Amino acid sequence: KNIEEPENIKLANNIKYFRKHSGETQQDLALAIGISESAISNYETYQRVPDIAIINKIFIVARTI
Repeated sequence: KNIEEPENIKLANNIKYFRKHSGETQQDLALAIGISESAISNYETYQRVPDIAIINKIFIVARTI
């Protein structure tokens, strides 16, 4: 699947929006969900698309803030 499809760009922007508006750094979010900071960066810059398990972890973190 093409990384730069509209739904993937929207997901990347939503991850970045959530993180910034919660006052979290990429490192904070990465530590909270158990992945690397570079993975968060890749998700936010359309380099990679997170799998559903990672999306669920981000959602869980978002609900606790």
